[in-house]
Amino acid sequence: MESQLFLEIGTEELPARFIQPAMDGLARLLTERLAELHLAHGEVHAVGTPRRVTVWIDDVSDRQEDREEVKVGPPARIAYDKEGNPSRAAQGFARTNGVEVGDLFETETPRGPYLAARIQHKGRATAELLAEELPAVIDAIPFKKSMRWGHETVAFGRPVRWICALYAGEAVTFEYGDVTSGTITYGHRVMAPAAIEVTDAQHYQAALYEAHVIVDPADRRAIIREELAGLAQQAGGRVVEDEELIHEVANLTEDPWGGLGSIDPENLKLPREVLISSMRKHQRYFALEDEGGALLPHFAVFNNTRVRDPAVVIYGNERVLKARLHDGTFFYAEDRKRPLGDRLDDLKRVTFLGELGKKGLGPTSYDRTQRLIALAERVAAIAYPEQSDVASQARRAAELSKTDLTTLMVGEFPDLQGTIGAYYARADGEPDAVATAIGEQYMPRGVDDDTASTPAGVCLALADKLEKIAVCFAVKLIPTGNKDPYGLRRAALGVLKTLEARDLDLNLRELVDASVATALTDALYAEGGAEDVAAIMGFFEARLRSELVGDHRSDIVDAVMAAGFDRPRHARLRVAALSDIAREADLAPIGEAFKRINNILQRNADQIPADAEFNAAHAQQEQERALGELAADIRGSMREHLGRGDYRDALSHLTRLQEPLEDFFNEVMVMADDETLRTNRLALLEGLRSMFEAVADVSRIHVGT
Repeated sequence: MESQLFLEIGTEELPARFIQPAMDGLARLLTERLAELHLAHGEVHAVGTPRRVTVWIDDVSDRQEDREEVKVGPPARIAYDKEGNPSRAAQGFARTNGVEVGDLFETETPRGPYLAARIQHKGRATAELLAEELPAVIDAIPFKKSMRWGHETVAFGRPVRWICALYAGEAVTFEYGDVTSGTITYGHRVMAPAAIEVTDAQHYQAALYEAHVIVDPADRRAIIREELAGLAQQAGGRVVEDEELIHEVANLTEDPWGGLGSIDPENLKLPREVLISSMRKHQRYFALEDEGGALLPHFAVFNNTRVRDPAVVIYGNERVLKARLHDGTFFYAEDRKRPLGDRLDDLKRVTFLGELGKKGLGPTSYDRTQRLIALAERVAAIAYPEQSDVASQARRAAELSKTDLTTLMVGEFPDLQGTIGAYYARADGEPDAVATAIGEQYMPRGVDDDTASTPAGVCLALADKLEKIAVCFAVKLIPTGNKDPYGLRRAALGVLKTLEARDLDLNLRELVDASVATALTDALYAEGGAEDVAAIMGFFEARLRSELVGDHRSDIVDAVMAAGFDRPRHARLRVAALSDIAREADLAPIGEAFKRINNILQRNADQIPADAEFNAAHAQQEQERALGELAADIRGSMREHLGRGDYRDALSHLTRLQEPLEDFFNEVMVMADDETLRTNRLALLEGLRSMFEAVADVSRIHVGT
């Protein structure tokens, strides 16, 4: 018989960012534990609000099935003495598993015969098991930060106030901290705080809906979107798209309702980003705009408690925003009293990375600016050698790039670094290319963000990320595990994404070497620069590989990466080409053949002269002559294909080699006694390997279609 398992953990208000991970974590932990307990189940559902995390699972078996487990013990050779009596190892194994020595038996394993025991497990009732297991499941829910309360030893995202746990409609009773589970939940804290008896998940959802709690975040998001559309229409415009804010507001409310507030039109003179940041970051308001994209003097706000007079609440929100925008207006006016160029020396009092000083490197933002000036110019010379104005634009943008860190506006709105600098640079009369580059320097800020689009912006954005990676590696501040406090992984991905999005065929190693040379003193570069470059290239390799294996077979990605990835654009093209071919043909046999070639060549490297080439006149068997002729034909074609970057056609020759290679290895003895024959055959194999080594290490291909 199957029944529903229901578990709700009621808490003080959880931070919005805690709710989805807690829902996912609880669902995962419960399903994993049921699997470990050998309890079958049906569909899993997870919901949550600021005051509760809830999971229910349908059709959970009412008890475990009886089952037999075979446990393997010591090797049979040590299980009995010469007289056939059980050894201490056999006796201990039997005792540990609760069986008689006479019930032990031998079983064959890959390592030979071993002693084994059959252990009978009597199934237990699910309700009984749940009472024992649920406290540990709750305790294991992941939170970025947990807290303790009162005299409790347990820790949770916020203090736990109630637990509602049922199986088959009956209470599952246990204790977690100072809370005893039961069948009670509670409605909205203000509008319906009374206790509610729960019978199952369906009743739970309906009862809480009546008690002003919409338990499913997806339903709350739908309500918010619908009300936003109505409020925007009322204001005569549309919502500035912000899906992330919709998710956050949904996780700040249990019964969201929206209202329309007004903004003093005078405040619309502030930069658009300042207005949106003031509303979004601090107040969780939604900005509205007209069809042309200009901000409207209105905002949408959502609250969690319905009141008799919504206008009073809206007025309060307007006052809060008015004060914040007033501050913004003051900051803007004060900042504009000094041009950005006059703020350069102020950066000497702004620490960028204190650890750099311990190695004799400049630790301030002023020092960093000097490095960025040099590196941005170098990147411009590499990326845009025929556009001389780009270097001067990138240099000036780099010089001013960090000056907005000293402004009042960025002090209040740190998320607008670069954006404020771009506004102020334009107001100072800087060229548009320079101002735009300052605004693009941090792009892309995230996985889904756009990259810098102007040449000077691309150079500064690349320099900003490469310099940060280089200096952090110089002082060994390298990401480990899930710790990356300086965002180096994001920076590396930003470099790769920029190169791809802008279709820049640049040598990444050259860029990395330039960044390391810029970051270090000449003495430090001579001492350890090569080591830092190698480490950073390995760091980029891991990022690029992780990206590529999301869309391609891992063995194909590994084969291409092993042949080099200094030019990421070409590495991507080679992976795509090899993937196309692998979808049409099974390349595993070719991979095995090239693995054999590698092994032979590695074992006999000392027998292959540096200038050795295959000579058809020295071939004795038809198979080696045929393979040699085919290799010569392919070599000529590949030069042509690779010369124009046509990796698809170049790699397509792999399929032509399968049968000739198979015939060669079946009929030809590579390591012949005759030195001339042996050297000629090794040269043939070396020629085959070298033909493809710039494209892919074919020996790494091992998965068939």
